[in-house]
Amino acid sequence: MRRYFLVVVFFFTSYATFAQQRRDASSAPNQSNINDPFGNVNRPQSPFDDSNSRIRVDESGRAIQDDSTKQIYGAFTTQFWHERDWFENTKCIQHPDTTLLHLHRYNAVAKSGYLLQDLGNVGTATFPVYVQPITELGTRHGFDVYNPHIYDEDRIRYYNTKSPFSFWEYVQGGNRRSLLDVGYARNIGPYINISGLYHRIDAPLLVANQRINNNDKQVRHQTFLFSFNAKTANERYKIMANASKYFHNTIETGGVLVEILPSIYTPFMQDNRGTVNRLYNATAEQYREKWRLYHEFELLPGTRLFHRFTRYSQRNAFSNDLMRAAGSVFATGTDANFYRNIFLNPRFTYHKFVYQFYENQQGVKYQRDNKLFFALWHRQKSYVAAQEYMTFDKNLYDRIPFNIFPEHYAGVVGRIYYDSTTYLRVEQEHLLRGNYVPQRKLECLLHHNRAEIGFFQYQIAPSLPVRYYFGNHFRWNHSYFSTTFYQKWSAKIKWKRRNWSFKGFLEIHQVRGYVYWDTAAIPRQVPENISYSLTGLNFSLKTGDLMHHLDFYQLLQKNYYMRMPQSLINYQVYFQKYLFRNATLSQMGFDFHYHTSFYKQTYMPVTQQFHLQDVRPYGDYLIAELFVNFIIKNTRVFIKITNLLQKIGFNTPGYYVTPHYAGQAREFEFGLSWYFYD
Repeated sequence: MRRYFLVVVFFFTSYATFAQQRRDASSAPNQSNINDPFGNVNRPQSPFDDSNSRIRVDESGRAIQDDSTKQIYGAFTTQFWHERDWFENTKCIQHPDTTLLHLHRYNAVAKSGYLLQDLGNVGTATFPVYVQPITELGTRHGFDVYNPHIYDEDRIRYYNTKSPFSFWEYVQGGNRRSLLDVGYARNIGPYINISGLYHRIDAPLLVANQRINNNDKQVRHQTFLFSFNAKTANERYKIMANASKYFHNTIETGGVLVEILPSIYTPFMQDNRGTVNRLYNATAEQYREKWRLYHEFELLPGTRLFHRFTRYSQRNAFSNDLMRAAGSVFATGTDANFYRNIFLNPRFTYHKFVYQFYENQQGVKYQRDNKLFFALWHRQKSYVAAQEYMTFDKNLYDRIPFNIFPEHYAGVVGRIYYDSTTYLRVEQEHLLRGNYVPQRKLECLLHHNRAEIGFFQYQIAPSLPVRYYFGNHFRWNHSYFSTTFYQKWSAKIKWKRRNWSFKGFLEIHQVRGYVYWDTAAIPRQVPENISYSLTGLNFSLKTGDLMHHLDFYQLLQKNYYMRMPQSLINYQVYFQKYLFRNATLSQMGFDFHYHTSFYKQTYMPVTQQFHLQDVRPYGDYLIAELFVNFIIKNTRVFIKITNLLQKIGFNTPGYYVTPHYAGQAREFEFGLSWYFYD
């Protein structure tokens, strides 16, 4: 009787959420196009086992206290996983990262292995250094520059803590930058766990790389996240859910006004004196809210029904008082000089995109022993999307809705295991009905413990702002744009010995119908096929107490539309040693980053998009950091000096990380990370 009751509950929940769908909206947040070929980005390192003893547990899974145990709970007893692990039955259990590796790399650019460029301040817009395919099907919102600062499905953790677990991470960066993460998770009985997270970014308003004052903030960011997971005692029914809200407010500076001081308009900054920002009265904001539910029920041994529901809404707005005085003798008088065109209101600009989608995915999955897994599903998404703009009157707004039909998809994913380290994974999904252009994806991956070969195809529709835009400074209608077809071949190899490890990769990309933003910040589509290839290696070596880590990327082919550096190098060297009678593990060394010069894309704050520029190449600047990382019990600490070589030797006073936007100056920074397991 209990079995049939759970079946009824499962389908009632599925169709109840299905009935809540509305007809129109925009797509889910697009995944950030940062795909570290080495597989190191945003993945936890091997956990440092601080349990200090073998742990005996009772029938409920909780540790049993005894006199010989120094610490019952720790990082190794605190487990978490992601939604994909539960869906594909990978049993990939992870633990909180208690290692010191890359602890001092706290911002989005450094965490990515410097595969991102930003606007020189923490929390600002980002863009990938090396182009990667867009992998998400559907009508996309197209505003992705803040994705690295957001907790999406690949980052949301579902815990099994055995004991109350909390953490507190704080970074005090240079020029009063600060980041804060506070989290808490605990079990409610042996089969239910809840967790919460608060994330905050504060960054001051800068001119070049210098703070204007102590009060004005360029970036204010807050994330509120709650997650929940539960299962029955026999694990026949499982459920996980999360809810999140995200606020991101930015004062857009437009970068440094270099036209009035031609002597500093070079890839390197000669002097900060007399520089001013190009915009003084512009602000951008982004708001996201997401509710997600996944649950599954075992109908027969090895066969499970699953259902996933998502409700997502987002708002992007930009406003600019064009006529208010900039407040500097070097400025040209108004923010209006920043724009090529003013179509509607000569005094004030306001533009907003709003979008929302409802998604239901239901299907069946099957697993036989540890040899075979596959899942079949049907997915439906319905959208609401519109853009609003200010007319000639500051008090009047107009709204242009997007007419988007509900989309229906069919998909399958399968995995065949040869042994515990070798498997073949294939995933395919097609748009059945609803959009004006066809969409599909195919992913094939042959994985071995020491090698991996992959083939990927994606047919992706243009995003909403690419298709149509009507505002005070830009207007276009690109409804005729076709889909973009990506094809990627990849090969990876890795080898590890006691004191060294090696990873290498090769990627071959072919793109048809590539969409880019030209030098006038208007989207265009490349009619011909373009291709590029990327290769690289990751090498680590331990010689006594001295550690070396090297990342090297080499572009084998390049083209005009995708601006990427020919070479990129990250090198880290440090001493690692236990101190004070093995009470403290410490690291002290240098972190270097370098890439060859190239015509980096610049930023248009109105549309929140990066676009091409042909004025000057940027790069060829060595960035060095001196850092000290150490751990005492459950506390990790880093201290570092950024841009160590500034004004030393042949180095200049500064550099531009993005055209018009200055990179970080030499500053002292520190951070703390505390974990509590009871």
